[in-house]
Amino acid sequence: MQRTREPSEVLDNIPGLIVILTADGTLEFVNRPVQDYFGLTLEHLKGWVTSDAIHPDDLSTTISTLRRAIQTGQPYQLDHRLRRFDGAYRWFHDDGQPIRDADGRIVNWYVLFTDIHERKTAEEGLRQRSRELASVIDTIPGLVMTATAEGEVEFVNQGTLEYFGRTLEELKGWTVGDSVHPDDLVYALPEWRRCVETGERLDLDNRCRRADGEYRWFHSSALPLHDADGRVARWYVLLTDIHERKTAEEELRRSEQSLHEAQKLSHTGSWKYVLSGPITLTPEMGRIFGVDSGDHTSGTEYFFNRFHPEDRKRIENLFERSVTQKTDFQADYRIVLPDGAIRHLHTVGHPVMKESGELIEFFGTTVDVTEHWEARAELERALAEIKRLRDRLQDENLALREEIIRSSMFEEIVGSSQPLRKVLDQVARVAPTDSTVLISGE
Repeated sequence: MQRTREPSEVLDNIPGLIVILTADGTLEFVNRPVQDYFGLTLEHLKGWVTSDAIHPDDLSTTISTLRRAIQTGQPYQLDHRLRRFDGAYRWFHDDGQPIRDADGRIVNWYVLFTDIHERKTAEEGLRQRSRELASVIDTIPGLVMTATAEGEVEFVNQGTLEYFGRTLEELKGWTVGDSVHPDDLVYALPEWRRCVETGERLDLDNRCRRADGEYRWFHSSALPLHDADGRVARWYVLLTDIHERKTAEEELRRSEQSLHEAQKLSHTGSWKYVLSGPITLTPEMGRIFGVDSGDHTSGTEYFFNRFHPEDRKRIENLFERSVTQKTDFQADYRIVLPDGAIRHLHTVGHPVMKESGELIEFFGTTVDVTEHWEARAELERALAEIKRLRDRLQDENLALREEIIRSSMFEEIVGSSQPLRKVLDQVARVAPTDSTVLISGE
């Protein structure tokens, strides 16, 4: 018949550290794994409170937890470090359960020590990595947040707390409408809601109110993190300050608008011819050449085809020579628009080169001088007419002088001379400023 094993023998073979205490907490029994771990006998272990069996940093907590359990009779659990026989400390989880007699009185405490050192080490490593990650996130030049799948704030970096002047708890109740500029809210809020519903990435520019009430421009980007089933588990949000860029863009836009207005008023267009790329034009340059929205203006051929047949070869040769020799370009020429209208233009171009002397592009301006040419042609016609009338007047003066000499009746001649009356009628039809020229001959 097989011998019944002693309880201590059973406990010695359990792969764990087991301790039995009396009702008042006195050490009564330890199994073999306990003695092997500490390298001490039961008698030596009974003085554990004053020994270094428990890590000094954990001793106070261990004593107070055990005393409270003995006083209340309630089970207890505790994590602390125990010194191994070789001097190394390892983490253990204590699970203490009271054993009661038939009358309900506690007679013993059974305590199981479970080695959790690897778990604790992993947890500490995770905490350390979390601290390092938090430090890295705090150095990111932007506002970093994480949000739940529903879009509620979970975590923010230090920069976010400082910008909004709120605590994390306050920001957890944050909504888009709390800090986004009212003018931007009309598109930012619907877009954020749409992304939360669809799980699509968010990318937009909007203004956010700082703690001092000032609004600054940010680029808001939110990426979803999906779980194994493809559902959104969390949102990672980054707000990048682009206020200076936006301000510069607005100033540039106003500057370009002013330039376009000035070019429109002065009939001046500008252009850029990149050797490795397309030609770019200002709106006024397109208007001067009669460019339609569907026209392909990326190459020089489009503009060469607009040149007046009598000017095209000359201008093409001049432009090609400027490109080859990397010299300034200047020319007066005519273009013919699709409706047959002819415009007179004056163009100046300047080469832009690298430090090595390699030509990068040509930048230039073109002025529509059609009105100037038409005014000059009109002036030339007027001057020719004035000259013709002056010559005719001189002839009439000679005839009149001869007639005066013959008749010596100046007043009568003036009043009755048919040729003179005809000349004076023509003079009256000439501009007042030109009448003096006709009469004086100057």
